[in-house]
Amino acid sequence: MKAMLRMKFLAVAGMLALIVAGNISAQEPIGGPYTADNNTMILLHFEGNYTNESTFTNDAIGHGSSQFFPVGVDPSLGQCLYLDNDAQGDSSYVTVAHDADLDLTGDWTIEGWIYVLTFGTGSSDWRWVPRLIIKPGDEVFWRPNFFVEMWGDFRFFSFGYHDASQNAWPQVNTPNNFMEPGQWYHLTFIRDTAGKVIINMIHNTNRELIYFGSEPYESFSTFPPITTGQDVHIGWAGAAGLASPSTDSWLDGFVDEIRVSNIVRNFAIPPVITDVTTLPNQPTSAPSYPVSARVFKVGSAGTITTVTLHYSTDAGGSWSSMAMTPGGNDTYSAEMPGQPLGSIVNYYIEAVDNGGLSSTSPASALTLGEYYGFGVYELNTQTIELTFEEGPGNIPVDTSPYGNPVNVVGAPSHSTNAAAGTYSLYVEGDSSYIEVTTPFLAAPEFTVDFWFNMDSLEAFRRIVSLGTSTGATNYMVFLMGDSTMTAESSIPGQPSGLRDLLKLSTKISAGQWYRVNYQLSATEAWLRLYDAGNTFIEEKRITITGPANLLDGRFRVGLLFNHTLAFGGYVDNVRVWNYPIDLVGIEPVGEPGIPDKVELFQNFPNPFNPATEIQFQVNKSQKVNLTVFDMLGRKVKTLVNEEVSAGKYKVSWDGTNEASQRVASGIYFYRLQSQGFEQSRKMLLMK
Repeated sequence: MKAMLRMKFLAVAGMLALIVAGNISAQEPIGGPYTADNNTMILLHFEGNYTNESTFTNDAIGHGSSQFFPVGVDPSLGQCLYLDNDAQGDSSYVTVAHDADLDLTGDWTIEGWIYVLTFGTGSSDWRWVPRLIIKPGDEVFWRPNFFVEMWGDFRFFSFGYHDASQNAWPQVNTPNNFMEPGQWYHLTFIRDTAGKVIINMIHNTNRELIYFGSEPYESFSTFPPITTGQDVHIGWAGAAGLASPSTDSWLDGFVDEIRVSNIVRNFAIPPVITDVTTLPNQPTSAPSYPVSARVFKVGSAGTITTVTLHYSTDAGGSWSSMAMTPGGNDTYSAEMPGQPLGSIVNYYIEAVDNGGLSSTSPASALTLGEYYGFGVYELNTQTIELTFEEGPGNIPVDTSPYGNPVNVVGAPSHSTNAAAGTYSLYVEGDSSYIEVTTPFLAAPEFTVDFWFNMDSLEAFRRIVSLGTSTGATNYMVFLMGDSTMTAESSIPGQPSGLRDLLKLSTKISAGQWYRVNYQLSATEAWLRLYDAGNTFIEEKRITITGPANLLDGRFRVGLLFNHTLAFGGYVDNVRVWNYPIDLVGIEPVGEPGIPDKVELFQNFPNPFNPATEIQFQVNKSQKVNLTVFDMLGRKVKTLVNEEVSAGKYKVSWDGTNEASQRVASGIYFYRLQSQGFEQSRKMLLMK
């Protein structure tokens, strides 16, 4: 079935890697040759015939140009079966007639050897998703009782089933690019109802485990597997008699020693790790980061001996380790120590059993460097500032407190055609853009602010964006087909998005500078447009039920992730905050004239309870920061951190800190900083 891969900032939770360090006695060797027992529903050796050794189901039937080959995986297995599907009309496959014993709804172990000769890379090819084995659905083949398959476009193996609600496919997959044609693989698919987990294991011809993965199936669906009246198919997804049989699932290759059992076989199965805590970004106020996981054994006897949490704060350059403490219900827990602002923490869990078998979660932590991860952020802060003042020949530098590294793709270049300062960045509109992949730029509430100047009015060009596709974005700002601007965010409960609601009416002109400001809170969103002189032109403000979805996409200037329409033109002063800088309360006072100096005024009322108003003024457009501190000089809350036009402003402080917690009575200071200016005043909070 088409893989429902769930990409987060890191690897799929519960997929596990393996390091084999030993073996547990009395386990069944994997790979065969097997003999049938009371739990064997299918056992096919392909020794020159289609005999099924199981006493519960019928012999297999070969179709098309199937051939028995004298040499297969190794001499112990004897002959194997070649399914000749190198041409579209070959149609070689094997069936085992439907039987009630083949409708699996409880424990199972499904296994077999596969050797892929050729495969397709898209739905137009008959070998795109070849099946080792499948019991197809009754109405459509892709609602099966179980399946084991390979996806040719990304070369991964997928194991799963369709649930009885007909709405979900619990499945567990290998990483992309795992399958290499011309090699034998032993595939094992286990469903364990005691642990409520599905497992895949991949072995090579030496019977060495080269991949191990697991998923808690109730994270997909609480319904049991669907049952069907179709024959079991090998080498094709089927099925004869369906209105729309599969046209893209033919296996061109070899199979051998296929066995279907209605129990969990006693194989050497490493520890299963599920339900790992996947931490979101953490505030600087968090003293530690608790992580828990469920770790247990499936099938064979054995015990968990150690569970370890490994974490790194230098992109995997070095690792710290801490033992996880066992609790009830197979849970283990540990707490990583707090880290400073801007830290990126990667982590994974490793478990070892008493037989020396070990596993990790994520699965590919030790092989592909895929980890869980999060960033340490501060509420109400600017998360990126790209001024491009580093000049020609240099990679753009983020001057925000986070110092995010910037990746340059293609050939964007600095230009003296700038809206602010000396330089802007020119993106030529083909394959050039800049990208930031740190976790700090996605936020449930935010402000996005930048200048742009378009070469031509190409519709649907994304200028600034963070997301995974056109329909899944934390935020993006782009040009509509009628040359007007709009913005978009994915909002739960608002499936149609915001683009039509936020669409402005002003027609953009090519070759002109404009400034855009897009803000979103839990209740409101607005989009503002300014001209080249930073004079306000238009805004659209709407009520929403937020906040925005957090997505693991990439922040880009010039192109949306997984999109092909690139922006062509100039950008300048690209800035993002993790809060709506205007929607939280800063307001123009509205007095006539332009102030002649920067000044911070005394708050009123003072003393106060529960809130007070602070006013300040600036004599020209500039960035200002207004922050509250306690008597010890510790920051309590940032009230303003943005660029404002010349004028007088007011902002309210409600006596809370960055975490929206009420602070104690006492003396507090508030400080205004701008270009070459700093002034502080004192206020008294009384309760």
